[in-house]
This record gives sequence, structure tokens and C-alpha cells, in this order.
Amino acid sequence: MPIKKPLEAISVVVVAALVFAVVFTVYALSPVKTSADSRWSLHTSMSLIRGQGGALTAYGPVIESTGFYAIEHCRGEPRTMFPIGVSVLATPAVLVASLVSPEFETRLANHVPETVEKIIASIFSALAAAVFFVLVHMRFPSLAVAGGTTLVFAFGTSMWSVSSRALWQHGPLVLMLVVAMLILQSARTRPTVAPFAALPLAAAFVIRPTAAVPIAVLGLYLLIVHRTMVWRFLLLAALVAVPWLVFNEVTCGSPLPSYYNPGRVGGSSTVADALLGNLVSPSRGLFVYSPVLLLAITGFVVAVRQPADRTLAIAFGAIVIVHWLQVSRFPHWWLGHSYGPRAMSDVLPFLVWFLPFNVAGLAGPHARPRMAGTVLIGTILAGILAAASIGMHAAGALRREPHYWNATPVSVDHAPSRLWDWRDPPFLR
Repeated sequence: MPIKKPLEAISVVVVAALVFAVVFTVYALSPVKTSADSRWSLHTSMSLIRGQGGALTAYGPVIESTGFYAIEHCRGEPRTMFPIGVSVLATPAVLVASLVSPEFETRLANHVPETVEKIIASIFSALAAAVFFVLVHMRFPSLAVAGGTTLVFAFGTSMWSVSSRALWQHGPLVLMLVVAMLILQSARTRPTVAPFAALPLAAAFVIRPTAAVPIAVLGLYLLIVHRTMVWRFLLLAALVAVPWLVFNEVTCGSPLPSYYNPGRVGGSSTVADALLGNLVSPSRGLFVYSPVLLLAITGFVVAVRQPADRTLAIAFGAIVIVHWLQVSRFPHWWLGHSYGPRAMSDVLPFLVWFLPFNVAGLAGPHARPRMAGTVLIGTILAGILAAASIGMHAAGALRREPHYWNATPVSVDHAPSRLWDWRDPPFLR
């Protein structure tokens, strides 16, 4: 069980604010920008601000210059093919940008503002790190444990090399999932707050359809642990879901966008290859780019052995497994031109959550004195794995050369066998 004398709430908030400031600064100053699928996020935000409902008609010149990349037409109007949730969340930041720089809106008609996009993406990803710090500290009231775990989350995973590099779905999605995790952790001592997890979870689905997995698993968790509050959970979820469904019906004639079509992610003859590749491929493997996450496996074992943590730990573990199985069904499982394990980035908070349980298992009240050597060795090993993970993602955030791997000497989409070429991994470019 957690230590019963945590820092005062105000102190935790102050440290979390410091975490945000440091992480945001590093993210914003990291030079790599990867605006591709996300290129219409800010244009869509401005369309919403101007009352145009996300239609991109006003941005015809820049859309045409990109060959109508990622554009679909609904009722004769051009729109991004990707979910609108990110653009909705980014609307306040885009409004501020347009007020600070009046020419910002004019420039949108002719180009994609990659730097502004990266800064806004960095805000969302840094917020996720700050909330994650509060989450870990709530369960393990130690600045060292919470700070170290957050360091791994922010810089030893795709949060740095992928989620903060462009305003695509991953950063905002992870933020919503971490908020939901925080609410459910709080509900262990204050059960009445549990239904409020519906709000970030519903928002997560509006951001990215892969959120269906944590919604289903955590909904089942709520049904088991907080059964009497399920109706409140559903009611709160409807506050987000119903307006979104109505918006889709009005703008495109269907309650669900085409991006959410289950048939989009069909079975593939490469499922076995994808299952292995998403874990250990030299270009997309989770444990290759974040080897520290191997300790999530042992952390999970420790967590499920503790009665107070068991049910929530099983839920979080199930989310990771089901997500891995689901994304491995996608024929294009490497997700095009990207860096590292982008497909697994949506479940990073659930994986990193298990890391501090290793500390609890080795240094907890039931640890034997003879385990001092084991603790030392474990600490050194964890430090080495964490440093290696940070180095891997620093390569993707600080250097552009690893990203060129996707296109040279031949596009990975045309030669997927390159995904397994250990002679030329992206991180060594």
C-alpha cells in the first residue's frame, strides 16, 4: 500500500508544474518536426474557430499543393480524413496564436505551420508528463520514484521522439488516458469520482479509435469494482459522445467517420510478423527503442501480487495486450514513415505505470536484508536500460537523419523487409 504521508497537495502541484516546464522546454527546443498525417490539424482548428465546422474550403491552395494528401470530401467540402478531436483540443492554442500573430491565419492558406504545430504538440505531451507525475506520486509518495518514472515516460519513450514532434493523435490521446488513470487511482480512496473517468475516455475515442480498447477494459473494470456507478459513467460519456455523433451526422452524413470503420483494420497474412515486429523489430520494436519497458513485465507481476493493486493492474495489463494484438492486425503495421514503435505509443502510460512496482518489490517493507545486493544490481540495470531508452529517443527527437531511413535507399512502404534489417537500423543513421 502507498505510504500514508505524501507531500502536501500544493507541493505536488508545484513539482508537477516544474515537470511540465522542464519537459515542455526540452520538447519545444528539440529540432525534429514530423508533420505529415497531422498537417491539417491547425487548419481544422481555425475552421472551427471561424464557425466553418472543420471544412477546409478556405485552404484550397495549400491543400492542392500537397496533392490533396489526407483529404476527404463530405457533402462537397474538403476535410481532413483524420479524427477531429485533436483539432478541437488545439482550438484555444490556435486562437491565441492568431491573436498574438494576426498574419498567422493568413499564412495558413499557403503553408503548414510545422513549428507552431510542434509547440502545441509539445504542450499536450508535457501536460501528459505532468499529470503522469501526479499519478505515480499518488501511488508511490516519493519524489525520487515519481520523478524517475516520469523521466522515463517523458524521455525514454515515443513521447519525445513521436508524440511531441507533430500534432497528430498520440500526444492528446495519451493525455486523456493519463487523466483517466489518475481518476481511477483516486477512486480507490474516493469511489465517487470513478464515473468521471468517462469524460477523458470518451474524449480519447474522439481523438483516436484505438481508445476503444481502454474504454472497453476500463468500463468492465468499473462494472466489477464500482458497479453502482456505471449509469453515471455512461451519462458522463454521453456528454462527449452525443455531440460528436451529431456533428458527424450533420457534416458527413454518418454518425461515425470513415476513419472509424472497423473494416479499415482488417486481418493480414503478416499478423505473426507484426506481433513480433511491434516488439523487437530494429525499426519499430517497442523493446528495442525502450528497453527499460522490459521491466514493466516484472512490475506487472509484482503489482498483481498485491491485493490492493491487483484488479487495476490486470486492467492496465489487459489494455496493453489487447492493443498490441489489435494494432498487429493492421497490414501496414509499421505505420508508414515514422520513428520507432509508434503503433505502441498509445499504451505507454499503462506500461510505464508498472515500472515503480519493481522498486516496491525490492525495497518494500517485506524485503529481506539479504536482498541489498539484489536491489543494487536491479538499480544499476534499470539505470542502464533507462539511459539506453533515452538515448534511442533522443536520436529521433534531435536528429533528422534517423527519419530519412524511411525513404532511403528505398521507401519502407515499398520494401517492408527493411523493417528487419539490423545492418541499417534508423537509430544508427
